[in-house]
Amino acid sequence: MRLTNRSLVRAVRAENRLIPKRSKQRKMQQKALRKRQLKEQRQARKERLSGLFLNEEVLSLKVTEEEDHCDDVDVLM
Repeated sequence: MRLTNRSLVRAVRAENRLIPKRSKQRKMQQKALRKRQLKEQRQARKERLSGLFLNEEVLSLKVTEEEDHCDDVDVLM
């Protein structure tokens, strides 16, 4: 059986009518979550392959109460 554009549109419309609104929203949420996860994985792969972050260091920041009012942050290496 060959589907034409018109019959394909009808099939999609019929499918959308059969899906309750909640499950349709849930399906859309799952699709968005999956898309976001794939995007994050793709970005992580790019960063790993580029080697730009190989020497990255995570530094902890300690703020005392008297320094809390100051907007400047000094980073000492």
